[in-house]
Amino acid sequence: MTTCGADAELSPAMAGYLARGPRRALLAVLVTLRRRSAVAVARSGMIKRTGPLLNATDPLERAVHATLSGPMGPGTLRRRTSVDEALVALREQLVARGLLVPRWRRLPFRRRTSAGSRALREVRRRYPVPAGDEPLPAVETGMVVALYGTLDLPGIRSFARRGGLHDRCATESGTSADGSYTSAPPDAGN
Repeated sequence: MTTCGADAELSPAMAGYLARGPRRALLAVLVTLRRRSAVAVARSGMIKRTGPLLNATDPLERAVHATLSGPMGPGTLRRRTSVDEALVALREQLVARGLLVPRWRRLPFRRRTSAGSRALREVRRRYPVPAGDEPLPAVETGMVVALYGTLDLPGIRSFARRGGLHDRCATESGTSADGSYTSAPPDAGN
């Protein structure tokens, strides 16, 4: 079993899944794609593809981008077969790397392994909550969103608000706006 302790080995999608589950992974990917000018919010408030996806190696990024053939909301996007399959594959990859506990071995409310918790702490150490008002590069923005939610980050404020992503990551993942659990931890049943 291989473990991972450095963020160089974790994509924003992986960090998001480790931090809060599949919804946070999807949110991190959408924000990363927005910072790369590959998606935007349509007038309807739905997310739409706006440009090519250059040099994307993350399978979830590719699945999300390909699935956005027309405007759709994040909930609809997540239910699309290709996106769902990419999320399942991401979970399996994290289990294979020893970062998530396999479902059949999971105790209630325990998703991450010790190695997964260490990897997440290391990524949080390397990507603290930004203090300035300067926009971050795409991957760095995706990583910060994966770890902490949308916050009020420069460069994605309008996208998150208009696309229905602002603060939704907290309520959808079973946490309050301050990050504390409001019910069962995220991905408890996924």
